[in-house]
Amino acid sequence: MGRPVALRLQAVLATVTVGAAVGVALATPQASAAVGSATGYATQNGGTTGGAGGQTVRATTGTAIHAALCGRASSSTPITIEVSGTINHGNTSKVSGSSCNTAAGVIELKQISNVTIIGVGGGAVFDQLGIHIRDSSNIIIQNVTVRNVKKSGSPTSNGGDAIGMESTVRNVWVDHVT
Repeated sequence: MGRPVALRLQAVLATVTVGAAVGVALATPQASAAVGSATGYATQNGGTTGGAGGQTVRATTGTAIHAALCGRASSSTPITIEVSGTINHGNTSKVSGSSCNTAAGVIELKQISNVTIIGVGGGAVFDQLGIHIRDSSNIIIQNVTVRNVKKSGSPTSNGGDAIGMESTVRNVWVDHVT
């Protein structure tokens, strides 16, 4: 192999290697670790503290998230829910209780306050499943990925919104979310 051919081959291989590395980095977006405390609007109206000072529970399914919300003493008892793994329609069902208002097929944060949902470990992915916040306050959502939420077709969730907020929502901090 002549020197010009070897140099061209070496340049092509280097370009392919760099392209592959960049392609992998761009093709797999992940929520990065949350750092610091609330800033900007999240500091208004007394600040946004989420579930600080309350119980911390681990959830690997949507049903477990709903059960944690429903298992609190009241709808305002602080709680931090550490989420890992993939949350989807298959593992998210309605849970009933006096401190919650949930539904199947969506993560419901309705008529509650003082809640933190944070992705931990290898990450938390809400796949084809939106997060719905309504009539709630002092909510923190951090370090999660929400993807493939559909407004029509099957399965649908949250009107197609990854994170939807409506009606009397105050002090919500969404941080490091993909």
